[in-house]
Amino acid sequence: MIRSELIQKISDDNPHLFRRDVEKIVSTVFDEIIDAWHGGTGSNCAVSVHFL
Repeated sequence: MIRSELIQKISDDNPHLFRRDVEKIVSTVFDEIIDAWHGGTGSNCAVSVHFL
């Protein structure tokens, strides 16, 4: 699944959220994952995101 598909899926499943807010949420999560990987701590990075 690519970013745009994820944004669409979350938007479809959560009609009470504005698409621009979903885009910002997805970008923030991805940015945090990338920052963690670049941290070079040597630890594993596991992320679990659940949307109701």
